[in-house]
Amino acid sequence: MKRSEFYWNSLGTIGLEHLILQEASDGIQADGFLIRCHNGSGLRLRYRIDCDAKWRVRKLLVDCSCQSTNEVRLLANGNGRWFDVQGRPLDLLEGCIDVDVMATPFTNTLPLKRIGLSVGESREIDVAYVEIPSLSLRRVAQRYTCLAQDNDTGRYLYESLNSDFKAELWVDDDQFVVRYPGLWERLNP
Repeated sequence: MKRSEFYWNSLGTIGLEHLILQEASDGIQADGFLIRCHNGSGLRLRYRIDCDAKWRVRKLLVDCSCQSTNEVRLLANGNGRWFDVQGRPLDLLEGCIDVDVMATPFTNTLPLKRIGLSVGESREIDVAYVEIPSLSLRRVAQRYTCLAQDNDTGRYLYESLNSDFKAELWVDDDQFVVRYPGLWERLNP
């Protein structure tokens, strides 16, 4: 089993994220914790994302402690079917393979690892989007375009197709975000 740790510094506000990633032949487990100032209030967020070996989300847990404690627990079959913890289908998320937790740069890695874009190639996807701090769930359309890749870095244009938000993401050779302009920058411990 391969174990990695990542740290990101929040830009424009006080904040830090720590991620422990464990990769095995049968799947990936991401365990993240972040603290940051969000809209003038303190936010503590813990998430756990379990993926199969092809980086398709199978389980999501998000726990957000701010003004009140909220929690989201979801299960997925890896082929676009989502369920609550009682096994009831979540039709709203039908067809979504990836998840995007609003407060973390890590969840951008999930589709980048899974879809494997070449330079100049774009892909539109729908994701299960977790809004912070409410932890409300919604389906969001996104587009990733590979702008450049060399031996150890890459650049992608991320676009939210439900809004006019765009960002140019800088990633390492394993598709983990190094720089998310205005929001996050990875630290080397």
